[in-house]
Amino acid sequence: MSETSLQSESSLPSRIPIYVGLRAAAEELPWGKEREPLLEVSRQLESGKSLQEIIDRGGKESPFLETLQAGIESGRLTTVLEEYLRTGSEIRDLWRTFWVNLFYPIFVLTLTLLISSVFLVATNQAFKSIFDGFGIPIGFSTFILFWCGHYIYHYWWFFLVLLLLIVVSPLIYIILSTTSVLPFPPFFGGIFRGVGVAEFCSRLAVLIDARLPLPRALEILSKTLRSRQMQDVALMLSRKVSAGQPADMAASEMRSLPPQVAGLFMWTESPETLADGLRVQAQILNVQSRLRLAQISFLVEPLLYIVLAVCVVVLFFAFFAPLGKLLNDLS
Repeated sequence: MSETSLQSESSLPSRIPIYVGLRAAAEELPWGKEREPLLEVSRQLESGKSLQEIIDRGGKESPFLETLQAGIESGRLTTVLEEYLRTGSEIRDLWRTFWVNLFYPIFVLTLTLLISSVFLVATNQAFKSIFDGFGIPIGFSTFILFWCGHYIYHYWWFFLVLLLLIVVSPLIYIILSTTSVLPFPPFFGGIFRGVGVAEFCSRLAVLIDARLPLPRALEILSKTLRSRQMQDVALMLSRKVSAGQPADMAASEMRSLPPQVAGLFMWTESPETLADGLRVQAQILNVQSRLRLAQISFLVEPLLYIVLAVCVVVLFFAFFAPLGKLLNDLS
């Protein structure tokens, strides 16, 4: 490909230099492995280097650069780049929704526990003095709260460690779940797999559109996926196809791939059909995952409100009900 044609491919339809578009896209991304390659390519293009030079230097080490190289060779650079950025945005939004829905209950329960503990420490001695001074008999719940407030005040460091463990333990479990060491938590396992397969389909469709050979596309895909489980699927599938096994047969052996996704690999001889089918499945899985998340949120939020209401009721009856009785007796 000549330098002239490369320069024309390196411009967006609006005649804006490609490095401007790359930098604008990178600024919308959070810091991480997706943002840095865009910024680096943008800086080098702005400094005067050609896109081909940048790819020749680091293409084999960067999935993003290798995708660009495939886009140049297929004559579809603009389309591939637009699809790459659009797909990345959709996937980040889906993963963000997943993690927010997963950690929201943990955050609310932790905050409730922290506020309740601060309240107990701040008011424990005052209520105890009032009840002892007026000889008010205390119930079991009041006694337990006095006991908790006393030990939280004197052993606050132990309480903070315990609170940290309550927050960190689910995080550690979830991290181990994403690396396939432990099974994923109930209710979220199907959603996690759905989100992972949606990302698999979306990113593979972009690489297929770039006319990369399927084994190479799957190998690149294994470096870009967030789900460790789907990384292993992509890499194993790449090796089986490279060894000569038919793609549809190899995909059907992958237990993590739904049958409707595995069945698409029978169209490997028609890249357009395969890419379109992968996009459709990604959209279906995206919608299904969001619906499941909405269902869990619908169930979890009332439970959280019940927990908060129970905390308020216990505190009220343990502390303020005896005070009300005292005021009534004095009047």
